[in-house]
Amino acid sequence: MKISQSVGAIAPGTTLPEPTIDRYEDAELPIHPPAVARTLAYCVAVLVLASLAGQAFKLTTGHDYAGGFIPKFNLDAEDNVPTFFSALLLVGAAGLLTIIGTLKKKAKDTFALHWFTLAALFLFLGTDEASSIHETLIMPLRTAFKAEGIFHYAWVIAAIPLVILFMVGFAKFFFHLPRRFRLLLGLAVGTYITGALGLELIGGWYAARNGLDNWGYVLLTTIEETLEMAGVVVLIYGLLEYLKQYAGQIRWSLHSTS
Repeated sequence: MKISQSVGAIAPGTTLPEPTIDRYEDAELPIHPPAVARTLAYCVAVLVLASLAGQAFKLTTGHDYAGGFIPKFNLDAEDNVPTFFSALLLVGAAGLLTIIGTLKKKAKDTFALHWFTLAALFLFLGTDEASSIHETLIMPLRTAFKAEGIFHYAWVIAAIPLVILFMVGFAKFFFHLPRRFRLLLGLAVGTYITGALGLELIGGWYAARNGLDNWGYVLLTTIEETLEMAGVVVLIYGLLEYLKQYAGQIRWSLHSTS
């Protein structure tokens, strides 16, 4: 952006005009859904490989820090690079869902509220990913239900009925979508739930029997986190394609309140 102002001979007491900003009326930021998905997938792959490398070093040498590399890139840890990236993915999906919801509301679409509800859900999931809210449920639920085995990570006891309610409540919304986007959404949500819930059940059973410091547990948690991130990447790709097909070109307009 260029700021320009004409300067010549200035008489004493003359007030200079405000600088003018050149305006770009047709500025565009093209977004290509396949390119976005590929970039995000590369980031996921790098994080997975970094985590596996750190865990391999830990399990073969007995050192669990390595200058901070291991905890910073451990997929099964909190408050680190993979956690931040996963949270960004979820919040990004929430943003796209909000845009679609806004467009649907403007068009008086029957399912506008469903899009906003999904946006709120993914915003919560992003917040939970960053702050581990669900982990605070483990000990109270484990104590209350005397949970063990696949319910070792007892937060899943609360999650399972919520997932069922979600599937029932959004069935009509899901089946109203065009076939292509129904498949993409189903793949995305199915992949995410398989990782977040399915692998958590298996991982809990395995951890209770064999502990955490072994290759079996490392591989289970790596698959779990990879499926979660992959599911959100597929969702973001599907939402971008949906916007491209049904909204076309989106223009942003900024208005002064003065």
